[in-house]
Amino acid sequence: MGAVAALLLAPKSGVEMRQDIIDIVREKGIKLNKEELEALCSKVIAKVRDYCSLEELEEAVEEVLDEKKEA
Repeated sequence: MGAVAALLLAPKSGVEMRQDIIDIVREKGIKLNKEELEALCSKVIAKVRDYCSLEELEEAVEEVLDEKKEA
């Protein structure tokens, strides 16, 4: 069980993290074009460089999406 937790909490590659962000955005039903999605991924990754749990990643995605709505 500890090994599974370690794998789940291990730092992810940029490609894996971007895919997680894309999955979260799609689960929320938000449609973005390729450029918008890339910009969103970059902003979210900048916010979560020091921590990468799925919950924190989801929070960062929500923050960036909220900022986008306000702009």
